[in-house]
Amino acid sequence: MKLPSAITLGSGLSAYTINMTYIKQSNAPSIINVQTQSTTSVGCSSQKSVFFPNTIKVYFIPASGGQIPSANTNQMSLTAYPSSQNSPTRFIIIIKCTSKTQAGRNYLFVITCAQTDASLCYGYGIYNPGSTINNLCGFS
Repeated sequence: MKLPSAITLGSGLSAYTINMTYIKQSNAPSIINVQTQSTTSVGCSSQKSVFFPNTIKVYFIPASGGQIPSANTNQMSLTAYPSSQNSPTRFIIIIKCTSKTQAGRNYLFVITCAQTDASLCYGYGIYNPGSTINNLCGFS
């Protein structure tokens, strides 16, 4: 399902920047803070925190691609940009999987994508043999 690129707000449309911050805590649930901020309406913002077991390995992958950052980092951030930017984020892909080779190992991948077609976002190697996501999740 494709989501609209703007949210109706008052008398017009407003675009939003979405900032996601992962905070790993050793003796407490880990957190992903999700903050939205309107690019046109002053004071129009929201924040929600999502708590989950700290045993889940989290990876944030930016639209620019490149190597998948280490899941051992205690704090990472990822930003999705609205269509008013030069390279807007069109999709946020979330993959949660369990390793097929290491029993009980859970992974969460959050990927931003600037492609206009969601099927092109899979260029990050999600299903490519030998890719990090494919190896960890056992898709092939």
